Amino acid sequence: MIDRFAHAETRRLHRELRSPLPDEGEVDVGVDHVDELRELWDGLVADATPVEPAVPMPPPAPRAAAWPAVERPPADPLIVLPDARTAPAPAPPPVPAPDPAPTVPGASPAIAPTHEPEQGTEPRPSRRGVGRPSASPGRAPRRRLELRRHRILPTVIGISMLLLAGAVGAAVSGALLYAYYDWRLSTNEDRVGVLAESLQQRLTDAGASIDEAQQQALAELQDRAGPLIDQKSDAVAMADLTPVVAPSTYFVSTLDENGQPSVGTAFVVASDESRSLLLTSYRAVSASTTQPGPEIRLANAGGDPVVAQLYSWDPEHDLALLSLDQPGLEPLTWVTGDDAAVTGERVYVASGVGAAGITFSPGTVLDQSADGIQMTAPVGSAWQGGPVVTQDGKVVAVGSLAYQPLGFSPGQVPFAPPVDAACVTLLDCGGDGTGN
Repeated sequence: MIDRFAHAETRRLHRELRSPLPDEGEVDVGVDHVDELRELWDGLVADATPVEPAVPMPPPAPRAAAWPAVERPPADPLIVLPDARTAPAPAPPPVPAPDPAPTVPGASPAIAPTHEPEQGTEPRPSRRGVGRPSASPGRAPRRRLELRRHRILPTVIGISMLLLAGAVGAAVSGALLYAYYDWRLSTNEDRVGVLAESLQQRLTDAGASIDEAQQQALAELQDRAGPLIDQKSDAVAMADLTPVVAPSTYFVSTLDENGQPSVGTAFVVASDESRSLLLTSYRAVSASTTQPGPEIRLANAGGDPVVAQLYSWDPEHDLALLSLDQPGLEPLTWVTGDDAAVTGERVYVASGVGAAGITFSPGTVLDQSADGIQMTAPVGSAWQGGPVVTQDGKVVAVGSLAYQPLGFSPGQVPFAPPVDAACVTLLDCGGDGTGN
C-alpha cells in the first residue's frame, strides 16, 4: 500500500528542485549535476522510515503452466520522507493496498519495483561519490539551489556571448560606416576645393579680360571722340569767354560818308604808359579818313563813351588802328601763322554791345588759308571789327563785312582777315608777330 502523504511530499520536493534560483548568499557548496542528484536521492531513501501495511499483501496469482513458477519478492514498504525544514510528521492512518494486477496467460509476471536493496546487500554508491558520506537532510536545499544554478548558468553565458557578439558586430559596422563616410566626405571636399580653385582662376581671368577690353574700348573712344570732348558747348564757351574778352572789347559808334550812323567793335591790341591801341574794321570808320571827319566814340561795358583818333588804316584787309588816350588797358592775346585757326574748330565773333557788355556770334571754321578764315559765324554791323576768338580766348581773325580775298562777295559765309595782317602796315609786331 502507498502512503499518499509521502507521495505528495515527494512531488513537492521535485517541484522545489525545479524552482527558481535563490539569492546568491544562500548557495555556498558546489554540486555535480547528475551524480550528486542521484546521491541526494539515495540519501533520502536511506533516511526514510518504512511503514508496515495494515493488511497483509495477498499472494500472487498462479502463473501459467507454460512458465516456471517464480516467487515474487515482497512488496516494497511505503516510504515516508522527512521534512528537512520541520520535525518528522506523525504517520498517517494505513490505506488498504490495491489488488495486484491480474496475470495474463503467456505473459511474464509483473515484478514490483523496489527502492531498497535486497537483504544482505549494501546500497550502490554513485560512480563519482565513492567513499562520500550520505547526504543529510540539511544539505538538500543547497544542492537543489546549485543544481538550478548549473541549469541557468549556460543560458546566461550564451545570452551574454550573443549580446557581446552583437555589440562587437555593431561596433565594427559603425567603424566601417564612419570610415566610408569620412572617405566620401574627404573626397567631396577635395573635389569642391579643386572646383572652387578652378572657378576662382576663371573668375580672375575673366575679370582681367573684361578690364583689358574696357581699357581698349575707352582708348578707342577717346581717340575717336577726342576732338568732340575737347570742344565745349557754345553756352559754356561763351560763359567762360565773357570775363576774358569783355574788359578789352569796346563798342564803336561814328558816322559814314552820308552822315548815317556807322557802328562796329574794336579791341585792345597794345598799350603803354601814355595810350592804348585798338584794332577795328576799316568799313566802320572809313568816313574819318578825310578831314574834317566825324568823331569816333568808344564805350566799354555800357560805360561813358570816350573819343578815339584814327591812327592808321588798311582798306585791303578791312583793318583800321585807333588810338585812345587811356594807358594800361589789357590787350587780348592773338596767334599767327599756321596755328591761327583749324578747320572744324569752333570760333566766336565778339561784339562790344550787350547786356553783359559783350555778345558772341558762334560758328565753325570752314576753311583756313593765308588770306584768312571762312566761317559760319554770322557777322552783323555791330560785330564788324570785333575779335574772332577760339574757346580758350585767343584771337585768330577780325570780323568783317567788306573783306573779299577772292574778289567777290562771299554772301552769308563771310571771310575774316587774319589778325597778323595788321602787322604788315598798321603795327610793328616785332619778332613774335603778336603785336604785344
